[in-house]
Amino acid sequence: MPNHNAAVPSPELVDKEIKVLELRRAGLTWQRIAEETGYADHTGAYAAYKRAIKRTMQQPADELREAELDRIDRLQLALCLKAIKSDNA
Repeated sequence: MPNHNAAVPSPELVDKEIKVLELRRAGLTWQRIAEETGYADHTGAYAAYKRAIKRTMQQPADELREAELDRIDRLQLALCLKAIKSDNA
C-alpha cells in the first residue's frame, strides 16, 4: 500500500540527487561530491546517494552498481599483476 504521508521531493532535490549519482558513478569521493553539490560534508552526500538509489529507476541503480564492480575488478587485477610481477623479480 502506498504511503500517502511520504513527502514528494522537490525537482531541485531530485536533480541534486541525480548529480550525486552521476558523480559517484564517475568515481568521486563522498567529500568531493559534497563539495560539488553543496552538501556540508560527506555524510550529506552519502545520505543523498542512499535516497536517490531508493527513488531512482532500477536500471540507473544497476548501472551504478555495475560501474562500481568494474572499478573494483580493475583495481584488483592491477594489484594482482603487480604482486605477481614482484614475486617473479
